[in-house]
Amino acid sequence: GYIETKENEFYVYDVFKKHIELLEYKGTEKDVVVPTELDGKPVTVIGDSCFYRNESVETVIVPEGIEVIETAAFYCCTSLRRASLPESCSSYGEKLFSWCTSLESIKLPSGMTSVPDYAFNNCTSLTEIIWNTTVTHIGVRAFSWCTSLNTVVLPENVQTVADYAFFNCGTLQS
Repeated sequence: GYIETKENEFYVYDVFKKHIELLEYKGTEKDVVVPTELDGKPVTVIGDSCFYRNESVETVIVPEGIEVIETAAFYCCTSLRRASLPESCSSYGEKLFSWCTSLESIKLPSGMTSVPDYAFNNCTSLTEIIWNTTVTHIGVRAFSWCTSLNTVVLPENVQTVADYAFFNCGTLQS
């Protein structure tokens, strides 16, 4: 269903027959709301490394309708402090927010049943994880090097915590 690759002032994106996949965020805005539609088609995918190494974004709102957020979508966004993820998304790639060293808090939406490998690795400012009750698996090094975490209360549904999930979280007390 691929048709063409296009770009506007903020995004490079692939146009498919029934949806849009964002490939690259080119903007310099501090506050970003991911679009729900481009060219009359729904945006359903945030592609691999879409926001990679963006140093200007401080907050990002991913709206309902996004179904897939691929590997390293927000990797190394060092100014990102807050992110809002939609309940509609059920597929997340590894290294989702890895090396987002300013990220302070994250609410995991109900569509996230598994925290991907390296999802929040080296988020050194992360102090709060707001868990949903659907999480059953926490991936390898999912929260490793989150050196500002003090307390983590896992939901009852968590069945597996992979190797090094909380490795080197030096301030983690309970």
